[in-house]
Amino acid sequence: MKKLIISISCLLSLTGCYEFAKPPFDKSEMTPVKNSELAEQIINEMKFFPIEDVEHLKDIKEIYKVSPTLEIAQHISEDGATRLTIFMKNEHHLMACDLVPPDELDWNNYYPAWMSEHNEEFYNGHDAVIDGDVEELRRWALDYIMKGPKVCYAVPMFDKKSILITDSNFEDDPIIFDLKSDKSVNGISMKGKIKIEMFGNQMNMATGRADFTFYRSEDDKSFSIKDHAFFGFYPPNGCMQLFDDDIGSCIVPNPAIINLSKKYVTGADGLIGHHEPIIIDDQYLKIVNLFGEGRGNNSYDVYKLINDKDNFYVKFLYKVPTWGVTYNEDNTFSHYVSGYPANEFVWIKVGPWNGDDNFGVIHERSCLYNYEKKHSIYREFIYNKSTNSLEKTEERNNC
Repeated sequence: MKKLIISISCLLSLTGCYEFAKPPFDKSEMTPVKNSELAEQIINEMKFFPIEDVEHLKDIKEIYKVSPTLEIAQHISEDGATRLTIFMKNEHHLMACDLVPPDELDWNNYYPAWMSEHNEEFYNGHDAVIDGDVEELRRWALDYIMKGPKVCYAVPMFDKKSILITDSNFEDDPIIFDLKSDKSVNGISMKGKIKIEMFGNQMNMATGRADFTFYRSEDDKSFSIKDHAFFGFYPPNGCMQLFDDDIGSCIVPNPAIINLSKKYVTGADGLIGHHEPIIIDDQYLKIVNLFGEGRGNNSYDVYKLINDKDNFYVKFLYKVPTWGVTYNEDNTFSHYVSGYPANEFVWIKVGPWNGDDNFGVIHERSCLYNYEKKHSIYREFIYNKSTNSLEKTEERNNC
């Protein structure tokens, strides 16, 4: 007769009230967590709640699928024992559960009708670990998971298009939001992803690094811009004070809807204070760098947009701040680089560099203090078209 030996020693810590001497489920039956929508959803949602007992969930790599609403995580502890965590969901909640025996819940003298006579003696024995034939372990585990009592941590199940936010700082573990344009401009739309690192720290925005893919509707051609450093969006009003710890949580719609603007922008006109995220016109694509300049100012990455019958792509041209820019009739612009003390400066002029589609610094003047030499140094550089390089034309002390 196949026999199980069961011990009752439950810490209610979601690492398994019941320990198995060997894994009940063979590795060939397991599915990677990344291929399980249910397990990934529960693990991701649980990490936003201050529950120490579920910290181990992030280490789970594989699950056993029972049904679309029930899966089993099997993990082996440092002492070699196998423990099970049960993932379940209903219409309203996501749950991570631990198996418990009836008497752990003070259900003395209670034995469900499904429990066989030889199972009853296991609950009265109080041994250490469940052991026995592997097939019997598997049968017993599935039987108890389906019919036996459990203790669960349950979290509300929100719309898949929403993400619960409970903190302001996610620099160590960014939250990934989808991005989607609110409309198309000149037949161009955008989808992307952003890794949010901070909520509400600057202008009450959610900010992080982003990837974008732009699509042309007429033929579905596309191009991508990866790892844009300073991007963001305005979360709902309830999230704006997370940085100040005024509230405990909020729900943010996912995807975040990003406004595409169609403007022929000259310099800072219409940009300061509005943080327009993406601007598209017939020739250029401009993507904002939020707070990426010195002293928290914005700038734009400017791309040449090649959009004809056979081509759809961009070529990076230059970065331009949203303030203090002078535009010139010869297709150049100049500005002072921000972030320096009042008695120091860097002034640059940007223009065509070896062709109209190639832009770069064509003139630079600077006065910067040299702390080693203990005096300021003035330097000037001018672009030399014949050598296709920026060459120093002057350097002197004490500017």
